[in-house]
Amino acid sequence: DKKLRLHTSDDGHDTSPNTTGKIVLEKDTWYQVCATFETGKVMLYVNTDLDAEGTHPVTVHQSYVEKCIGAKNHDVERFPFGGLIDDVKIFNVALPKEKICEYYYKGRK
Repeated sequence: DKKLRLHTSDDGHDTSPNTTGKIVLEKDTWYQVCATFETGKVMLYVNTDLDAEGTHPVTVHQSYVEKCIGAKNHDVERFPFGGLIDDVKIFNVALPKEKICEYYYKGRK
């Protein structure tokens, strides 16, 4: 459906909800996408605009299970990502919108 979607799981199974954005992403267009997670609340941003909010009743904890960016459950065959992902950053805090904007404008230079 060409929209940003975030899925979280605390046990590796597909029982947690998805949060899906409203903005339709266009092919061959650069986007900064950002997801924040704090105390069960998820916020999705596209180019500094809040695109969606959701509730994910999972706990973030240290895990040695592989993480996926651009795929669902490592199932690239069924859920392919047809694009490029560059400059991934993962923080141990939910960034405020001001910091998301700062990274966006640095990336546009």
